[in-house]
Amino acid sequence: KGAASALYGADAMTGVINIITKKNVKKTTAKVSFESGFVGAEGHQNHSISFLSPKLNLGFHYSHLDGIREISRSFSDNYQYDTSGTDKYSFNLNTHLCPNFFFDYLGSFYQTGFKKIYDDRERPSEGTDQEHYKHFVDLRYENEKVKLKVFDSYGEMKRDD
Repeated sequence: KGAASALYGADAMTGVINIITKKNVKKTTAKVSFESGFVGAEGHQNHSISFLSPKLNLGFHYSHLDGIREISRSFSDNYQYDTSGTDKYSFNLNTHLCPNFFFDYLGSFYQTGFKKIYDDRERPSEGTDQEHYKHFVDLRYENEKVKLKVFDSYGEMKRDD
């Protein structure tokens, strides 16, 4: 929190979260997880698979939340907002390229939609579908005395109204 934009750019006006990726493990392992359930009347799913080794970590995650009716309402203007189902995919890669050099990549994609529905049903509903892509990549050099990092982040949102 604070004046982090001096270090991290204008997008860090309200603070910075430093994500430190997992260290590579000493022995090779794989993990798989599945989760499915309901929150009230809304269904959700979370599934992931990961591969961890001394030189490489890979992971993929998928999550889904069913659409939700009436997430907000305007009583004065007589309409409600609903959401369509939300799907999110994410991928991570961490590799130890050679002594003291590391490469990290985090990527995600999600899609969802919103619909404005009028109570009188004579007016057509209005909606927005959106897709959001995010990518983060870095190259690190680390030893006992020095830690250097070069990184880039890119994101794009596409909306159809």
